[in-house]
Amino acid sequence: MGWKRNDIEIDSSVGQLSQGVHPARCVKSEIKDKKSGEGENLVLTFESMKGGEKGRQVRSYLPLDDNMRWKLSEAFLALGNERGAGIAQENFDGKKCRLVIEHEDYQGEPRAQIKKFLPMAEEGEFVEEGTSEEGGKKPEKKSSGGKKSSGGKKLPF
Repeated sequence: MGWKRNDIEIDSSVGQLSQGVHPARCVKSEIKDKKSGEGENLVLTFESMKGGEKGRQVRSYLPLDDNMRWKLSEAFLALGNERGAGIAQENFDGKKCRLVIEHEDYQGEPRAQIKKFLPMAEEGEFVEEGTSEEGGKKPEKKSSGGKKSSGGKKLPF
């Protein structure tokens, strides 16, 4: 007869997120050196808050160099931060946004990738991109230009 363990609960967070828009919470943020050894990434770990995929995680590696600053800005603002707030752990950990997830092939297997960061609607709810809760188009926001953080790096927020 085979083995049996009734005291182990199966983790429902195993598996990747499906394609689409997912409300999510940033559960961890850290700065790590790039594998190449040249520069750093802000690594954000998000946990889905969506139905049967609740608890599943996905990571985003945001380079801290000038040519990818737009992506860092997108995540920063989608998490509800104000322009000029600066890059700090408290501006990421525990905050919510919506993630647009698409699957890309990685070594022959589909892998969930964050393609876009979107803000949450009021009171933690989420709406489809490009519409307000009332159903009308949202006005587009314009960038107010770059500001400097306490670290002295020029930031676009």
